[in-house]
Amino acid sequence: MTKAYYTTGVWEHFTVQDGLPDMKIECISEDQQGRMWIGTHDQGVVCYEGGEFRTYSCREGLSEEGVFSILEDGQGHLWLATNRGLTVYDGKEFHCLGLDKPGSFLWGSCRDLQGRLWFGMERQPGRPPMVARWNGEQLEYLEIGEPTGDQGQSIHQVICDELGAVWLGGEGLYKYVEGEGFVSHSRGTGHGDMVNDLLVRDKEMLVASNGGIWINKNGKAEYMNFEHCPISISRDPSEGDMTPQSCATWDVSISSDRRRDTHEAESPERRRDHSDSAAGRRR
Repeated sequence: MTKAYYTTGVWEHFTVQDGLPDMKIECISEDQQGRMWIGTHDQGVVCYEGGEFRTYSCREGLSEEGVFSILEDGQGHLWLATNRGLTVYDGKEFHCLGLDKPGSFLWGSCRDLQGRLWFGMERQPGRPPMVARWNGEQLEYLEIGEPTGDQGQSIHQVICDELGAVWLGGEGLYKYVEGEGFVSHSRGTGHGDMVNDLLVRDKEMLVASNGGIWINKNGKAEYMNFEHCPISISRDPSEGDMTPQSCATWDVSISSDRRRDTHEAESPERRRDHSDSAAGRRR
């Protein structure tokens, strides 16, 4: 797990030695009280508050211990999407939501402008892509189009834009508008491959796919690709560059103690100073 500051600051690693039950993190969400909730791959959900981690599992009422999405509703209740149903935390106890259909939930979830909750679902053989929607009283299952093959398709990400449209990403990109239903945006828009993440900001939507990043603005799509550096701070505990095209290059220096690794990001100006000093030493 990594806590990262965007520009200058400290990147701090937390491990099982700090209280995490699992090193494979599926999702992170902050609630209205400022607590961080961390969904793990198969060790339940963790609440980080006051510098301490507290783990909740099936013993406390979770429907399953693989937590892939955490969403807060308008009442401050947390909805945990697991690989075996939904669990609601009311601030005191966990309650499993009874489901009409069996299903495994994935990373995507959002609250739309009407307060309804949307959850992406894992593929079901022979079925169309599917999302679950909580309307305040019951859970609805919405199929997207027709069956896409024997294996089916998953919905990985769900997000609501400023106009109230709900966008869904998986093996393609889909848009839901109230009264109109689902429309596929996968063909002819550059989103034909796997959609891994969606972000709406300043009337733009960013689509992260296997092939790169697409920015949709005013109905037009612009493609951006980023150089990949095989030596990253997550792989090599020494040095590394993060080098997106048309952006500044940041050096990362790393120091370690026995409990956690700290990664300090340097500004481009400091990086140039250090490069000049290093060049002088080599000469």
